Amino acid sequence: PTTQSPTQSPSTKSTQAPTTLSLLSCPSVGSPMTILQPGPKLVNVSSSGSFCGIFRRTQAGDLIPLARSYNGNGWEPSAGPFALSFGEILGSASSGGTESRRLTSSSSNIVLPELVDPNESYVILSKDGSSSDRRDIASWLEMITFGQKMDEIDLLDDESWGSIARARFLRAQMNTALSPATSHREYYRRRANSKYIDSSQVARSDHPCSPNSKWRRYSGYTQFVPRVYFNFTSDQLVDIDSDLFLSPLKRGMERLLVNGTDDPICDNIAPFVGLDDPPIFAQLMDDDDVWLQWVPTIMMEDNGPSINDKDQLTSNVLQDGGGRTVIETGKKTLCSNVPRSIFNEETCFLSTDSLACTSTQNDIVTGGIIICGSESEVGNDPSMREVFNVLSDVESADFGLGTSSQRSIVFYDAALSAKDQLRQRVAWALAQILTVVPINIDDSLDRTEIYLKFYDIFVKHAFGSYLNILREISYSPLVAEHLSFLNSKSHAYIYRTEDGRIARADENYAREVLQLFTVGLFVLNDDGTVVTDSQGLPKEIYTNADIEEFAKVWTGFLRNDVRGNYEEIRQFANYNRIDPLRL
Repeated sequence: PTTQSPTQSPSTKSTQAPTTLSLLSCPSVGSPMTILQPGPKLVNVSSSGSFCGIFRRTQAGDLIPLARSYNGNGWEPSAGPFALSFGEILGSASSGGTESRRLTSSSSNIVLPELVDPNESYVILSKDGSSSDRRDIASWLEMITFGQKMDEIDLLDDESWGSIARARFLRAQMNTALSPATSHREYYRRRANSKYIDSSQVARSDHPCSPNSKWRRYSGYTQFVPRVYFNFTSDQLVDIDSDLFLSPLKRGMERLLVNGTDDPICDNIAPFVGLDDPPIFAQLMDDDDVWLQWVPTIMMEDNGPSINDKDQLTSNVLQDGGGRTVIETGKKTLCSNVPRSIFNEETCFLSTDSLACTSTQNDIVTGGIIICGSESEVGNDPSMREVFNVLSDVESADFGLGTSSQRSIVFYDAALSAKDQLRQRVAWALAQILTVVPINIDDSLDRTEIYLKFYDIFVKHAFGSYLNILREISYSPLVAEHLSFLNSKSHAYIYRTEDGRIARADENYAREVLQLFTVGLFVLNDDGTVVTDSQGLPKEIYTNADIEEFAKVWTGFLRNDVRGNYEEIRQFANYNRIDPLRL
């Protein structure tokens, strides 16, 4: 048929042919790395049994991984913050759009961005990726622990490697008799042996005559030494060093009086140090040139079971709740009795001790006072050296030295050396889901123990019920503050007590529990795909009306009063950030 408008005349210019990229293969295993220029590249995948990687090489020769292909699989981003994006690997980030992609199952069109530093370059290299039992073992351990250890690889390689060996290893990791749980709070408290120059609401100092009292070599003028001093022999003391961040001491500068002393001088020394008390000295009888000065050290006390204790849960709880210490220090040190809750009731008992104390009126009953402990509230052990500091309302001799790094140090020590590697790896994964952010917790960036107590929830329940984890974090003062349901009040309560003011309960935690911690936003199929309704829209699990109703549950949660025997800088009531919330 005749067209209504004529066809345009042919162009006089030749048609531009599409840019065709030459196919680049990975170097053979063992050959030198090949330098690549920036821009689009069509790269073959690795051969079977080999690894092929593209890296950015710095001027110092370091290789920063960008993309990888292994065992004939397609190219993908490497791990780490500098990896190429999927867009750059698939070629969608290339300029011009004229190159022929020719993407197949055996090649990928990779775009290497221009380098800012002229001293850097792109390189591609191959490594042997063939399989063996030891490599398979190492790869498997990397998935379930924080890294492989040669003794673990040797252990698994000594038996027939396969599903039975893997199951045996996992059972051993989940058995607390073979792999005891490593409590981060306990690790910190046992090594919290900082100098303490005065009693505080947290604790008092130890005594110079007590076992493992600390003595530092005195290098001052001996004419300042008082007439009354101790005499020790070298075999009574052991050398100890300090690992305290930013202020380490060389071995030999400090010593521990291992078994203490019953010298009559002890009777004339107060049971704890005071800020204005004179220094106490000792001389080595077998070396007249060596003088020692007593170093007051914080005395945190056992006040609850260890994370691995299943029996005798009350045996390590302070029988008077710390009442004697309160009296001895003139009430400088607070009562250590832990408020009773659904999480520690098995540690509780009725005390008729006349000196028993409590920080809450609810624990005063007919016939005595209810005394309770806190899991992992163990005493410090001076023989484990001075590693961590304890903040309090009173400035200690080591106040403020690197405390913001302490919780990270505890985590890395557990990740590197704990025997319960699987438990620690699972706890870490849970902590990425159920999070608190220190910057959202008022004035707490330098605190250590409150965050370790929270992290121990995941350590304890790593192989247990997710419901128990949700229950325990929901009573955490840190979660309540971070997700703003602390002191939340119902509409009816506000209306009744505040002259008819209209307000709703805080909905933040009610929404987070559903959206982030449990079911999510949409109904999912078994394969993880979203279920849609008749109109093709995602099917929601809950509505805002559900959130409003759920928020009513999270009202009436309050913090307990500050108590003793844990790291705390606040002196006010209702500021306890370590014990479960009260209703």
